[in-house]
Amino acid sequence: MQTPELRDGFLLLGPPVLAPTEDRVQALDEARTRIGAPPPNAYIRTIETLGAGDFCNAFSLFRPEMLRTYGALDHLTPPAADLAAYVVFAKSFQGDFYAWRPDDLNGGAPAPVCLLPRGCTRFGPEWEDAQVHAPSYEAFLGTWRAGSASPAIRTPFFVPSRFEWQRASMAALSGQETAKAAQDALATTLARTEDARVLLRIDGKQSVQQHLYLHGSGGWLVATIEDAAAIRNRSTDTRLELRVPAAGNPKETLGTLAATLESMEWLVESPS
Repeated sequence: MQTPELRDGFLLLGPPVLAPTEDRVQALDEARTRIGAPPPNAYIRTIETLGAGDFCNAFSLFRPEMLRTYGALDHLTPPAADLAAYVVFAKSFQGDFYAWRPDDLNGGAPAPVCLLPRGCTRFGPEWEDAQVHAPSYEAFLGTWRAGSASPAIRTPFFVPSRFEWQRASMAALSGQETAKAAQDALATTLARTEDARVLLRIDGKQSVQQHLYLHGSGGWLVATIEDAAAIRNRSTDTRLELRVPAAGNPKETLGTLAATLESMEWLVESPS
């Protein structure tokens, strides 16, 4: 059974892909020249310990080579000159950006993190305007590390960029009266049989989704479960997608998982 690695408060789904020290130093020097200011030390520490990648299935942290001013990105409407100079270091899965003001980077105090909603053109008080999001990069990352940035987070996790997954999926009929009952049964059973840890739980109107890390196989399982009232006469209510590292065999792992579900009296289709 694999031992999960916890680094800087995040569960690693795959080993960090870290550039050699000389390459990192060169990339940071080039970024400093390109953006006209040095990135915060806390950002540099993340790059040195975790590398670039995706946090909590919510946002992607850029490599130093990808640091750009907001004005250098593609825009339908050009942003105001002051906003165009902001340094973008991350992008949310919804298309929003996280950035620093260059004047803050050149000061001695921690640089606040600003949220730049997709398509924003100015800094201001409206919901579509750029605004200060956190007092510093460390405070920004800390909200994700603590799980307080989103109610969906159960275990803060990190997926290194350039990490490849193999995928397979299967469907099942849980026989449970509600999606939540099926979700709880699945999490409880896999915690016992696979030493699984719940990463995310997302409640919808007619379905629930949970992401689990299976320590036994190193796999990332995404289970989407619909309420019985929503499926009616259909033969399945659960969609299971498994991602395993490139060297693994997702269908083989799903076959083991299928046997576990059948022991719970779930009706399982063959993995595909």
